[in-house]
Amino acid sequence: MINENTARLRYSSVAPSDSQAEQIKQALAKKFNNPDLELEIVHDPKVGGGFVVNYGNFEYDWSDEGRTRQLKELIELTKKDKIPVLKTLFQLSETG
Repeated sequence: MINENTARLRYSSVAPSDSQAEQIKQALAKKFNNPDLELEIVHDPKVGGGFVVNYGNFEYDWSDEGRTRQLKELIELTKKDKIPVLKTLFQLSETG
C-alpha cells in the first residue's frame, strides 16, 4: 500500500486544464483505491513535451522521451517475436 496521498504530475510546456487534472486525479484515486489522493502539478522543463505522473513507485511517462523509449522497446519486441510468429504462421498454413 502506498503511504503518501499526493501524486505529482510534471509537465514542461502546457499545463493540464482543470478538467484534465481532475480526470487524472480520479483515475489514480480509483487505480490505487485512495479517495483522498491529491494531485500536485509541477512545471518541469526537463520533461520536454507531454507529462509524467508519479505516485509512490508508479510512474506513467507520457513525455516525448518516454513515448519514444516505449516505441523503441515495442519495435525490439516485435523483432524478437517475428521469427516465432512467422514459424507458427507457416506451420498453420502447411497443416490447414
